[in-house]
Amino acid sequence: MYEARPSDVPEPLLPVPTWHAGSADTSVPLESVGERPIQHLVVLCGLIGSGKSTLAQAAVDTWPGTWDRLNQDELGRRTVVEARVRASFEAGHHILLDRTNIDRRQRADWLLIAAEVRRSTGRRIVTSLLFLDVPVSVCRERLRLRTDHPTLKTTEDALRYVGHLSPQCVGYVRA
Repeated sequence: MYEARPSDVPEPLLPVPTWHAGSADTSVPLESVGERPIQHLVVLCGLIGSGKSTLAQAAVDTWPGTWDRLNQDELGRRTVVEARVRASFEAGHHILLDRTNIDRRQRADWLLIAAEVRRSTGRRIVTSLLFLDVPVSVCRERLRLRTDHPTLKTTEDALRYVGHLSPQCVGYVRA
C-alpha cells in the first residue's frame, strides 16, 4: 500500500523552475526580469488517485509566487473553472489546474484560454503539462483508502471511474 504525502513530491518539482535561463544571477526570479511579469499555467493530468491534488496542494504551499489551485470536483462545473482561470490570470496569479485532463481536447481548451488571455492582454503566460504516470493498480489502492473525495462518494464509484478513464489516457508517449 502506498499513501501519497506532500513530502513524497520529488524534489525537482519543488520549487517550480522560475529562474531566468539567460541570467547569470540565479537569485533573480523570472517574474522580475523584463517589462511584463510571467504567469504560469500548469495543467495537471492523470487518473483519479494518481496524486494530482496532493502534488497541487504541496506546490501551492511551497512554490514561489501566488498560485491558485483550481479543482473542478471542488468548484463544480467546468464553466466555473474556466471563469476562475480567467480571473486568476486577471489577478496576476499562477494557476495549477487540478483535474484529470485525460484527453487532448480537454487539455487544448486550457491552452486556448491562455492564448486568448495572451492576445487580449499582452500577458506573458508559460503553459506546462505535468502528467502523473501512476500505474492503475496504485491508483486503485489509493482509491480503496480514500474517504474524502468531493464527488465520488463510494469506493465502488471511484474504482468504476478509474476503470472507465484508464483506457482514455491518450496524447503522451511513455518513455
